[in-house]
Amino acid sequence: MNRFATRLMLFCPAIFSSFFLFSQPEPDEENPRNESLTLDEDIRSAQLYLAGAPLTLPIVELKAGLNTLILEFDHLDTDLKDYVYTIVHCNSDWQPSELNDQEYIDGFTEDRIIDITTSLNTLAQYTHYRLGLPNRNMRWARSGNYLLKVFDNDDDRRLVLTRRFMVVEPLWRVDAKFVSPAVVSKLNTHHEIDFSVLHRGMRIPNPQNDVKAVVLQNGRWDNAIGPLKPFITRDESLVFDFQ
Repeated sequence: MNRFATRLMLFCPAIFSSFFLFSQPEPDEENPRNESLTLDEDIRSAQLYLAGAPLTLPIVELKAGLNTLILEFDHLDTDLKDYVYTIVHCNSDWQPSELNDQEYIDGFTEDRIIDITTSLNTLAQYTHYRLGLPNRNMRWARSGNYLLKVFDNDDDRRLVLTRRFMVVEPLWRVDAKFVSPAVVSKLNTHHEIDFSVLHRGMRIPNPQNDVKAVVLQNGRWDNAIGPLKPFITRDESLVFDFQ
């Protein structure tokens, strides 16, 4: 039986009010679905992870000081690049949200990557770039889905790298378990995951529309299952049990 790590994501769209209305940003032509992409063939080994844990998914808590994300990558050239980065707040479908950048960014809305190291005594020459987020120049002010975007400022601000990450507030508890699949033909090849979401003290007016669950296999978005809707709705819990 195949065994794999599965990660459950829950999204609860929040309602924001503002004195101003802003048009929704258009997605990039190079990356219309705002996926994690490397768009420059000379950029290698790009990673975004929790500091001290390179194999983790890029998920951090909103509360300041708890987690730091590390972006690092190599460029196959010893000429220093002027890379500029920004972050974009996205909705549950990974499209730019209607928030203005000043509503979700505390600090500068874009900044340069300045932690740069050039290779020495290696067969292949490269330059290593590293960025920690949040930092003193840029911090997120809201939870949600985010897209980290890196541009080459020396090449007409060409988009070269994007990475998805999530900022969370642990307000709910999720109880999950693996069970044998209900479909007999998948008993030896698949797992079924059933889970409940406990939201004590928090009212959800329309859970069928306000809550979206996504199940990831090994952090992969290309075969993500969802959005899933609750199978059973109770006063303080939502049950996702697909029998």
